[in-house]
Amino acid sequence: MTEMADRNDEEFHDTIVNALNHIGVEAVHASFENVKTKNYFECSLDYRVYRDQEEVDYSILEAVGLIRRVETNFIDVGLWSLSLVYYHLTDLGFYFAKACGIVRANVPPLVPVEPADGPSTAT
Repeated sequence: MTEMADRNDEEFHDTIVNALNHIGVEAVHASFENVKTKNYFECSLDYRVYRDQEEVDYSILEAVGLIRRVETNFIDVGLWSLSLVYYHLTDLGFYFAKACGIVRANVPPLVPVEPADGPSTAT
């Protein structure tokens, strides 16, 4: 926690955005409030794939145990109060993704990996 005390709101924002930008994690929403100033911030998750109209698809993946949805109430993190909604791969989901070639066996599941042919342009 002590390393967070030296950060400003923008640096805290970037820390949260970077923490959610990993293979196996799909951010839905992230926001925080500076508990001293009472300033509220929505995190810009420009990389996210999730769209509200796909919620049923995500629910199906969750029902079969491939992903899990996490919703936090505001939790205190240093000088900020943080709220997150995201999906993450379960162990079964990781091995399923590995079998499908979505993740590589020799790369930890929370490390971003670019495809061999470069970044995907699909949306």
